[in-house]
Amino acid sequence: MSYIGKMKQAKRSKVFTDGKQTPIDRNDRARVMFLAHTARGKREITRAAVDILRVLLYHFANLNDGRCFPSYETIADEARCNPRTVGRCLPDLEAAGFLTWVNRILRVRERVEGLGHIWATVWRVNRTSNAYDFPMIAKKPHQNDDKGQKALGTSNQATFPFIASDLNPENPLDAALLSFGRTRKEEGFY
Repeated sequence: MSYIGKMKQAKRSKVFTDGKQTPIDRNDRARVMFLAHTARGKREITRAAVDILRVLLYHFANLNDGRCFPSYETIADEARCNPRTVGRCLPDLEAAGFLTWVNRILRVRERVEGLGHIWATVWRVNRTSNAYDFPMIAKKPHQNDDKGQKALGTSNQATFPFIASDLNPENPLDAALLSFGRTRKEEGFY
């Protein structure tokens, strides 16, 4: 985006949150990088922006819980560029739809002396860092309570009702299913 384009762009409103995010899938991460290289070929973003996005996705984004909040200096060290370059490229990545961020805050309780030497408690809000998020990544809420196949990564399982009366005991496969069902029932699984 050119300098004039940035001047015309509306000022970004600040969003504050605790920075909690959802997990990131490896395949979506690779898809976002493919789209970033395509946008680079169309001259929508710069090479430095692609490098910064790659560093954020592959070095700092936690796949398990989606957390990503490095400082400009840390991003610049990994991307081998200047921190000012990071500051210039992040709005371009946001305008292209690859990245967004929220201001992470920390509320601190302080005692202050007021009028007449009366002590009061006030809350102060400190901005700790930015939490980066990747809107192009299709994120699903992480659930640790399921210990079955869904926990291993199979997300689109088809489930069908199992009705024993629909099975033919003469068919070897159906007979095996009926035997398995009886065994599971005897063991108290259902």
